[in-house]
Amino acid sequence: MVNRLISDSLYACRDLMKWCSRLEQHVMKNRVQLTNELIFVEAVDCFCACLPVTAGRMQMMFEIGKRLNFSQAEVFISI
Repeated sequence: MVNRLISDSLYACRDLMKWCSRLEQHVMKNRVQLTNELIFVEAVDCFCACLPVTAGRMQMMFEIGKRLNFSQAEVFISI
């Protein structure tokens, strides 16, 4: 159980760092203004790609979308 928690927190930290790095690249290297859609797409790629079950991925996508004030329809359009 403890190893599972440590493993999950390492993945979460790694995924968070990957997401931040990608957003930084968009701003600094590509000179792109961040939009909620771009932030959402990068978050979904970083946090949902490793989830093995499609239902879990969809639930996580909706949670990310909710945090960005996306409706369920906007989540479906963005993915």
